[in-house]
Amino acid sequence: NDFSPEIKERKIVKDSNINTEVKKGEFKNAENVLIDIVKSSSSFLLNQNVNRYGKDKKAYYIGSYQIKVKAQVYDNVVKQLKNIGEVTYFKELQDDVTGKYVNVGIEIQTEKSRLARYEQLYQETNDIEQKIRLTDTIFNQERKIQYLEDSLNNMDAQIEYSTIYITLNEKQSDYVNIAFIKLSELIKGFVNSINSLLKFLFVILPWVIGFAVVIFLYKNV
Repeated sequence: NDFSPEIKERKIVKDSNINTEVKKGEFKNAENVLIDIVKSSSSFLLNQNVNRYGKDKKAYYIGSYQIKVKAQVYDNVVKQLKNIGEVTYFKELQDDVTGKYVNVGIEIQTEKSRLARYEQLYQETNDIEQKIRLTDTIFNQERKIQYLEDSLNNMDAQIEYSTIYITLNEKQSDYVNIAFIKLSELIKGFVNSINSLLKFLFVILPWVIGFAVVIFLYKNV
């Protein structure tokens, strides 16, 4: 029932996530290309969030965007977005909601038939208490139908427009983690080396002296 294999024209909801890396200093140009793609495809940029990290030459940008795209141009838009930079991550989700869509449609018709029956009973009865109960029942039934219709409309919107989440990452400088070693660190390293050498000498020196004494005695006996 959830699959509805007899339906040839399937109802598919598509979403995708794209992460791309752009060269250092080209983030703004890449973002402008992204916005041009959105405009030229008559899509909607629902969310645009850009953050700058680091300082001076170490600074870089990361931007995240949420785009609503018509299903007819979805594949073309995804292809263009993937060409903005080097794709580091891509994931596409496809959800076949055909069965759910058909079932909700059937449920709406069933509930509308039930509502028509309640309205008919309301017109036929002269009992005040029954009219009051039927008024409440009709109100609840109308709310239920509205909820189902909203659910169907929401699925229509998801089918008609796909969602693309894309993140633009500006590549950091190749020299970002390179820095001259401090003089204090050089001195500290030198002192540590001297200490290690002295420890070694104090350990090995008694053995060297002992060995020399043995050799001396051996030659003079």
